[in-house]
Amino acid sequence: MTYRTLEINDETIRLEIRLVAYRDANGSGAPLDEVVSLGVYKANGANWDLFQELSSIPYFEITEHNLGNLPFVIEDNIPQFESAIYIAEITLPRDTNSDFLFAYQRCCRIDNLSNILNPGETGFAIQLVVTDAALQLENDSPQLYDISPSTAVIGVNNTYDLPIADSENDELSFSFCAPLSAGGTDGATGNGNPNGCTGVIPDPSSCPPPYDALEFVSPGFSAELPFGSANEMDLDPNTGSLTGTFNLAGAFNYGICIEEKRDGHVLSKVIIDHSIFSGIFEVVAIIRSRAYYDLNQNGIKEDAEEFLNHVSLTLDSPALKKEVLKNNTHQFFVGLGNYTIGVEENSPWKITNNTAVSIDALGSYYEVNVGLYPDVLQQSINVNTIYGIPLCNGRTFAIIELENKGTLPLQGTLRVNNNTLFEYITDEGTPSYFESDSIVWDVDSIGVNDNLYISAYFNTPDESAVGEIFEWKFVFKDDNAIVLDRDIISDIYVCSADPNDKNTRPNDYSTVNKTLIGKRLEYLIRFENIGNYAAFRVIIEDELDENLDLSSIKIIASTHSHSWSLKDADLIFTFNPINLNPGGQGAIRFSIDHKEGIPENTEIRNSANIYFDSNSPIVTNATLNTMVSTITHAEDAGYLLPFSIFPNPSSKDIIVETSEENLSYEVLNIFGQNYQRGNIASAKQRIALDLNSGMYVLVLKDKKGKTVGAKKFLIQE
Repeated sequence: MTYRTLEINDETIRLEIRLVAYRDANGSGAPLDEVVSLGVYKANGANWDLFQELSSIPYFEITEHNLGNLPFVIEDNIPQFESAIYIAEITLPRDTNSDFLFAYQRCCRIDNLSNILNPGETGFAIQLVVTDAALQLENDSPQLYDISPSTAVIGVNNTYDLPIADSENDELSFSFCAPLSAGGTDGATGNGNPNGCTGVIPDPSSCPPPYDALEFVSPGFSAELPFGSANEMDLDPNTGSLTGTFNLAGAFNYGICIEEKRDGHVLSKVIIDHSIFSGIFEVVAIIRSRAYYDLNQNGIKEDAEEFLNHVSLTLDSPALKKEVLKNNTHQFFVGLGNYTIGVEENSPWKITNNTAVSIDALGSYYEVNVGLYPDVLQQSINVNTIYGIPLCNGRTFAIIELENKGTLPLQGTLRVNNNTLFEYITDEGTPSYFESDSIVWDVDSIGVNDNLYISAYFNTPDESAVGEIFEWKFVFKDDNAIVLDRDIISDIYVCSADPNDKNTRPNDYSTVNKTLIGKRLEYLIRFENIGNYAAFRVIIEDELDENLDLSSIKIIASTHSHSWSLKDADLIFTFNPINLNPGGQGAIRFSIDHKEGIPENTEIRNSANIYFDSNSPIVTNATLNTMVSTITHAEDAGYLLPFSIFPNPSSKDIIVETSEENLSYEVLNIFGQNYQRGNIASAKQRIALDLNSGMYVLVLKDKKGKTVGAKKFLIQE
């Protein structure tokens, strides 16, 4: 349980209280409650008097938690959990000279806990103490991010970093303590009072604190030794991190007391009620590998030799799992056997050292640095662009990454066409000069293995431009004016209402969803923090289509430092920490090949879930690529279907006249929200509308759902 200060004045303070509750998703216990009640108690000496009951607090969407975050485990047969977040607000007086305690009571715990007496009949009390000293300040308690139950591998050193942050950088201390118990089984099967102090849902008004400490199995376990003497786990009192080795299988419940102080005054106290599941899982080994520029070709990594950030490494045998970390460290999850690290086919680099590794023990890391030297002197650059979410009468950005992929330094110019739809903001960048149709940056030198980032900012037009197609061409030429690479961005201007979206290239607007077989697909996922508090962590989970080749993933560009991993068909991007302030935007762009031998008209669909901290996921729009052998000129041109709308402006209905029949239509407002949809059965058809005054977009689609045209129209009363 945590709190944030929303508003403060001389007499009162308004707080937001956030409770996160977890349950075993596969167990037979009760589901997460649709609404909960919190008791708010005011200190009265050693007792606590009920101050207020916060009742009927609804939950947000339930989130499932995959507990397979083990360093040497691919699949785990462990309980799966789900959580719900409950948020309430309360106004407290500031002149009482008293502490306040917030409590949530519920029964029961999972019944297979190894270190607790009668866990299936014992409930819990989650409490947060906000002191009088905190009420005199505009303070937030430490914020916790995803403290779902954890897992451990027996015999392997395990580390559990507590995902916690304090925005005011207050002093935090951590110690083992007993979780609190409350409630019981009364009313679970119809007997007894379910809202009594021994009931499944105790009434806050009848069951005030203090609450009993959870009773551990004795001898062997205690609040200070919750994992027993056989499991050697240590708690860092300054960070809350747990480190050590489990030698005993089981499920262990424990508590961590967190105390927040400033200038010697205690501001808040909370007990984390947590569990760790240890067991014998299928353990693997991990080969960690980085490539470096072996300048003297002696096969030894020396201090003056830099790691190469743009080289992809391969394994001569399929890995069970592969991860590429943000520093371009490749992690290959493998079993026992002999392996060799290599580079991609047609790479301009040659290997200078022995990269063979023999795996003779599981549950261990094997470090293999790969020395590389140019095999071919080659100029090669990737121009990668990420652009922001365009909003009417606002501004957007484009971040251009120039990535030297070759074996020689590069210099030249970057040009972007001066798009007439967007106005370049000259005080937000330093281009070298302007031409009649371009903005130009001189690039003096990009060293081997280096990246250069250029940011461009643009004012966006008002809603009168909705429906227009815009295009940016980012072109890099060397000193001989030879084009080495280009990146072309095209999109339709719609004042976005959903700041979290996903685009695919070639996109809907250029090829009516059709993509040539053999062409590599690119995806851009954009996100924005639309909350009122900074996001500490963002995770994107992208379940890739079964027709995509998972071994061909390449990360093109990202706005923030991140790591990525692949589990089954889920591509997972982790931005941690990201510290994304309210209104802050981010994006990531990647490419992937389709599988060989796919049939004509194979549809490849994709969407992503975006998680901000422990909140429920935001689901992006779905993308569609229909894979074909040929694309006609009309299809490739996009928006060439001739049609007209009249009258325009209109006071109510419109007539659509088109050269084709059997179409469907959608009416969007300037924010991209769908107001109406229907069918067009004839070449000239009246569409009855019931719309308020304003600008709208009529989108036409063919019988396969592919966009074939769009036009703006105006409704005036």
